[in-house]
Amino acid sequence: MLNLAWHEHQMLDFLKAGKFIGSDWWNLPLHERNQLIYEENRERPADEVREDARNVHEALYKTLETLTDEQLNDPAQWPRMPAEWQPWKIIADNTYLHYRDHSADLKQFIAI
Repeated sequence: MLNLAWHEHQMLDFLKAGKFIGSDWWNLPLHERNQLIYEENRERPADEVREDARNVHEALYKTLETLTDEQLNDPAQWPRMPAEWQPWKIIADNTYLHYRDHSADLKQFIAI
Protein backbone atom coordinates (compact mmCIF):
# COMPACT_ATOMS: atom_id res chain seq x y z
CA MET A 1 0.00 0.00 0.00
CA LEU A 2 2.90 2.36 0.72
CA ASN A 3 4.19 1.91 -2.79
CA LEU A 4 0.81 2.52 -4.39
CA ALA A 5 0.14 5.63 -2.33
CA TRP A 6 3.59 7.02 -3.16
CA HIS A 7 2.95 6.62 -6.89
CA GLU A 8 -0.50 8.19 -6.62
CA HIS A 9 1.00 11.12 -4.69
CA GLN A 10 3.52 11.54 -7.51
CA MET A 11 0.76 11.59 -10.13
CA LEU A 12 -1.34 14.03 -8.10
CA ASP A 13 1.63 16.34 -7.60
CA PHE A 14 2.38 16.45 -11.33
CA LEU A 15 -1.27 17.06 -12.25
CA LYS A 16 -1.65 19.84 -9.70
CA ALA A 17 1.63 21.45 -10.78
CA GLY A 18 0.48 21.55 -14.40
CA LYS A 19 3.85 20.27 -15.55
CA PHE A 20 5.63 16.94 -15.52
CA ILE A 21 7.52 16.91 -12.24
CA GLY A 22 8.48 14.19 -9.82
CA SER A 23 10.79 12.87 -7.20
CA ASP A 24 14.45 12.22 -7.94
CA TRP A 25 13.68 8.66 -6.82
CA TRP A 26 12.27 8.00 -10.30
CA ASN A 27 15.88 7.96 -11.51
CA LEU A 28 16.70 4.99 -9.27
CA PRO A 29 16.30 1.32 -10.12
CA LEU A 30 12.87 0.04 -9.09
CA HIS A 31 14.10 -2.06 -6.16
CA GLU A 32 16.03 0.90 -4.72
CA ARG A 33 13.05 3.24 -5.11
CA ASN A 34 10.76 0.71 -3.44
CA GLN A 35 13.22 0.29 -0.59
CA LEU A 36 13.35 4.05 -0.02
CA ILE A 37 9.55 4.26 -0.02
CA TYR A 38 9.45 1.47 2.54
CA GLU A 39 12.18 2.99 4.73
CA GLU A 40 10.52 6.41 4.69
CA ASN A 41 7.20 4.96 5.83
CA ARG A 42 7.87 1.82 7.83
CA GLU A 43 7.27 3.42 11.23
CA ARG A 44 3.88 4.83 10.26
CA PRO A 45 0.85 3.15 11.85
CA ALA A 46 -1.23 1.02 9.48
CA ASP A 47 -4.33 3.16 10.04
CA GLU A 48 -2.40 6.28 9.02
CA VAL A 49 -1.14 4.58 5.87
CA ARG A 50 -4.66 3.44 4.96
CA GLU A 51 -6.06 6.93 5.53
CA ASP A 52 -3.32 8.53 3.44
CA ALA A 53 -3.94 6.03 0.63
CA ARG A 54 -7.69 6.73 0.71
CA ASN A 55 -7.14 10.50 0.76
CA VAL A 56 -4.66 10.61 -2.10
CA HIS A 57 -6.81 8.27 -4.17
CA GLU A 58 -9.86 10.48 -3.66
CA ALA A 59 -7.93 13.67 -4.46
CA LEU A 60 -6.41 12.07 -7.55
CA TYR A 61 -9.82 10.88 -8.75
CA LYS A 62 -11.30 14.37 -8.33
CA THR A 63 -8.35 15.93 -10.15
CA LEU A 64 -8.56 13.44 -13.02
CA GLU A 65 -12.23 14.31 -13.50
CA THR A 66 -11.22 17.88 -14.34
CA LEU A 67 -8.81 16.95 -17.14
CA THR A 68 -9.70 17.40 -20.79
CA ASP A 69 -9.19 14.78 -23.48
CA GLU A 70 -6.39 16.97 -24.81
CA GLN A 71 -4.62 16.96 -21.43
CA LEU A 72 -4.94 13.18 -21.23
CA ASN A 73 -3.67 12.56 -24.74
CA ASP A 74 -1.24 15.34 -25.67
CA PRO A 75 2.12 15.39 -23.88
CA ALA A 76 2.63 18.98 -25.06
CA GLN A 77 0.00 19.97 -22.48
CA TRP A 78 2.49 19.05 -19.75
CA PRO A 79 5.76 20.99 -19.86
CA ARG A 80 8.79 18.71 -19.39
CA MET A 81 6.93 15.56 -20.43
CA PRO A 82 8.74 13.69 -23.23
CA ALA A 83 6.91 14.12 -26.55
CA GLU A 84 6.70 10.38 -27.17
CA TRP A 85 4.84 9.71 -23.91
CA GLN A 86 1.08 9.53 -23.51
CA PRO A 87 -0.16 11.34 -20.39
CA TRP A 88 -3.08 8.95 -19.79
CA LYS A 89 -0.70 5.98 -19.97
CA ILE A 90 1.73 7.47 -17.44
CA ILE A 91 -1.16 8.13 -15.08
CA ALA A 92 -2.69 4.68 -15.61
CA ASP A 93 0.64 2.88 -15.15
CA ASN A 94 1.20 4.64 -11.84
CA THR A 95 -2.32 4.28 -10.47
CA TYR A 96 -4.91 1.60 -11.26
CA LEU A 97 -2.73 -0.52 -13.58
CA HIS A 98 -0.11 -0.57 -10.82
CA TYR A 99 -2.59 -2.24 -8.42
CA ARG A 100 -2.30 -5.61 -10.15
CA ASP A 101 1.44 -5.64 -9.42
CA HIS A 102 0.63 -5.42 -5.71
CA SER A 103 -2.67 -7.29 -5.40
CA ALA A 104 -1.26 -9.95 -3.05
CA ASP A 105 0.32 -7.26 -0.85
CA LEU A 106 -2.94 -5.31 -0.80
CA LYS A 107 -4.96 -8.35 0.27
CA GLN A 108 -2.49 -9.01 3.09
CA PHE A 109 -2.50 -5.34 4.18
CA ILE A 110 -6.30 -5.17 4.21
CA ALA A 111 -6.37 -8.20 6.50
CA ILE A 112 -4.26 -6.42 9.14
